Amino acid sequence: MQVTNNAPAAGGGGAASNDDWTRADITDGTWTLNDPDSTISAVSNTGGVNRLTIGTHHQTKVIDGGVYYKELLNADGTSIDFDNRPISVQVYVHWPSTGWSAGGSAGGNNRPGAASKCYTVAGVMTDPENLPSSAGAAEWPTDVFGYGLRWRGNVTKTDRMGVQNLSTSAPKGAITVTTANNNVPTSTEYAAGKKCINRILWFGRIEKLNEGSSSGINTAGQPLMNEFSTCWYWDNGWKKVGDVETNLNQRFGRVRTNKLYVFIANGRGDSGAGSSATVDFDVFYRITALDGGNHPSGTTGL
Repeated sequence: MQVTNNAPAAGGGGAASNDDWTRADITDGTWTLNDPDSTISAVSNTGGVNRLTIGTHHQTKVIDGGVYYKELLNADGTSIDFDNRPISVQVYVHWPSTGWSAGGSAGGNNRPGAASKCYTVAGVMTDPENLPSSAGAAEWPTDVFGYGLRWRGNVTKTDRMGVQNLSTSAPKGAITVTTANNNVPTSTEYAAGKKCINRILWFGRIEKLNEGSSSGINTAGQPLMNEFSTCWYWDNGWKKVGDVETNLNQRFGRVRTNKLYVFIANGRGDSGAGSSATVDFDVFYRITALDGGNHPSGTTGL
């Protein structure tokens, strides 16, 4: 099941089920790969963990690397219409085979290796047909947001990285690679052996918001993810205390409101890579659409 439509139990209760999470297997035949730079090779999945090789090309926009995507569907197989229907988005990105704990590489198998400049970012978009069609093409999705992990270039620590399109410029806005709240680890954490973040969970909500401009492509009333939250673990098992909330204001529905796609992007976030790198990654996602979703006033309420 790609999208669950589980309404809360009466009184606001209701426990989440592990079945609500989808574990991404990019080799199962349901994913489409967009890879204008031929970034990705040697793709496999073993024990549920995806493995691929990333070349040396430098991707400046995240979505110009190797992007796997698939449409998210309702439980009955139909496309999602989220024009007036809140969508809860939860995405978990894990590098199970990397590590830099205790000042060395003993924490993992270097897939990807320290300072490899690799990234794995996962999220949602509405218009994958606007992914770059050729190397260096200046085209990109208008409604897109994703977050994940990257190795810092030539630095032995990982941090968080995302991709978004907040621009209101017609016709397609502009892709921004964001490192919001990415000052991790701090110098104190680094000194304490917390060098490699290898698990991150981000979550947000797409919902209709009537505040906005009256013209351009960022018009009032369109669905919006106005903030997202993250939490993460270091490879030595230490968890960041508390969730971090970040303002976002990413519009969805400027292209369409009747289809939503999940994507996973892999590539190089910095230039200068001298050799290819192997990456093991595990992505889970839970995309929950409100079942029904019509408030008597005509506007969905949460």
